[in-house]
Parts: sequence; structure tokens; C-alpha cells
Amino acid sequence: MTYLILYDISEDRIRTHISKHLEERGCRRVQKSVFMAKMSIEKYHEIRDYLQQIQDEYENDDTILFIPISQQVLRETYMIGNNIPFLDAVDDKKVLIF
Repeated sequence: MTYLILYDISEDRIRTHISKHLEERGCRRVQKSVFMAKMSIEKYHEIRDYLQQIQDEYENDDTILFIPISQQVLRETYMIGNNIPFLDAVDDKKVLIF
């Protein structure tokens, strides 16, 4: 399954830690606070549980969102721009570049 992982983290140190953790686990940054990854359910649980631990360790109003995306939804996704990491995850690329 492919997942989008989005976050809104106010503290720089925590945000950097999370982004490095995601990159080290093979997630690809598609926007500043958005990552995408094809992963097994086991890897999903590992990443989710780790980020939950980080979230629980400090008082905050931050959010981390995991969204499962099927291949059909990816194929039907329309993107305007040239975002190579996102395009790599989509088989049927539909792009409008200005």
C-alpha cells in the first residue's frame, strides 16, 4: 500500500527529527511536510508507532496524518507542476506544467 504522511509540527527540532526518520525509512518527500511511501503493513506500523511515541513525549498541538492511497487513486490523481518524487509513485502520469 502507498501512504501519504503529512505533518504540522511547530518545533523545528522535532520536525527535523521526524523528517529524517521518514527519509531513513525510505519515505520520499513530495512537499515540505508531506512524504509518500510504498510500504508493507509491518513497516507502516513501525513508523506510525515510532511517530506516536515522539508525539506522546512532549506537550503540543501538532498533528501527523497517515493516509492510505490505492494505486487506482494514485493513477487518478492530477498534479499541476513537476514534482519528481510524486511522479515516481504514479504509473499513469498526468501533469500540466506552466
